[in-house]
Amino acid sequence: MFGNLWSQLSLKNFLAKHDNPYVFISSQWQNDKSVPNGKYLIYRITVTIYLFLTWLLSIVLDNVVDKWPIYLTNWGYTTCTLQSLLASLMLLGSYVSMRRGKGELIKTFWKAYPVYWILNTIATPTAFGITTIYWSIIYDPKKMNFTAINFFVHGSNSLVMFFDVWIVCHPIKLLHFIYPIIFGVFYVSFSAVYFVAGGTARGGTKYIYKFVDWEHPFSTILTCLGITCFLLLLHLLSYGLSQARMKLHETCCVKKHDVSTRDQRKRDAAYVNDVFC
Repeated sequence: MFGNLWSQLSLKNFLAKHDNPYVFISSQWQNDKSVPNGKYLIYRITVTIYLFLTWLLSIVLDNVVDKWPIYLTNWGYTTCTLQSLLASLMLLGSYVSMRRGKGELIKTFWKAYPVYWILNTIATPTAFGITTIYWSIIYDPKKMNFTAINFFVHGSNSLVMFFDVWIVCHPIKLLHFIYPIIFGVFYVSFSAVYFVAGGTARGGTKYIYKFVDWEHPFSTILTCLGITCFLLLLHLLSYGLSQARMKLHETCCVKKHDVSTRDQRKRDAAYVNDVFC
């Protein structure tokens, strides 16, 4: 699974750049990856609708809606929703262009793939982390009600992203750990600024989360470092799942035509990637 680990450590792999943009509008399991797939499009749109509706419900049903933006859970769920929306738009645009005989327009939609890739790389380990921390540390059945929204944003987020890792075709790069880490650092910085500005959480407390209480900066910093290490492990898990998916596909499903279009895809990629050079 990790046979190509050394090649993953090249500095160029910090960048969100791929030599085959087809993988961002394809499922690992579709037979012909040279054209957009209708079944995969249905999957992408279904997931996006689910995430968007539950994201919207999490705002509408919030009793203190002005506090909604301060929670990491909602940052993470928003990222899940945005990456899914962007994936759907790229695939839908490519599919419609191909059906209308305007295949050259597909390359235009591909240009969004670095943004999608980064958002997806952030959303996956962040979802796993939010689910794990919430149900193991934060949730108290004696004080909190188990609601549908609670499950959506703290449970189904991980289920959706876990399932998605096994469906998509694009890889998760090892060195892309920098993106979820930057996301985490940004949130921690926000929580510190929010505390200094006198902001409060839903219950009127000065801390958003009890274990991130800036009235006790030393312990909070240690906690944040620990969560950072945990996030790194979750990114490594995501990378491992991605590698396992590709290995399973290579073992069970690879056909000759999967290789036959590789050179053409690289030529297409040269065009798409020019905008980021």
